[in-house]
Amino acid sequence: MRRYTPFLKLKSNEIGALEVLDPSVLKGIRPFFDVARKKEMTAESACSAVVANAKKLRRVLKELPFFIDTFDVPDGIAAAGPIAVNVMLASQKIV
Repeated sequence: MRRYTPFLKLKSNEIGALEVLDPSVLKGIRPFFDVARKKEMTAESACSAVVANAKKLRRVLKELPFFIDTFDVPDGIAAAGPIAVNVMLASQKIV
């Protein structure tokens, strides 16, 4: 049963922090990750970062659910980004 939804940045250290949680605590959370906006972000770099971090999340969380928010991805990237990210995640069998 989910008891807490932490809001985290989609970064390696924040994923690593989840990795050291006791499994009983981990089962009680449903993390919500925000994609950090970067000045030189492109559609390709945004997709690559999301897929790479989602792979780490899947390794750490196993089958536990998580959310990834792409709201802060710039509009020009976001137009193609969500579809591309979903396709990349599906092709990697992450979703």
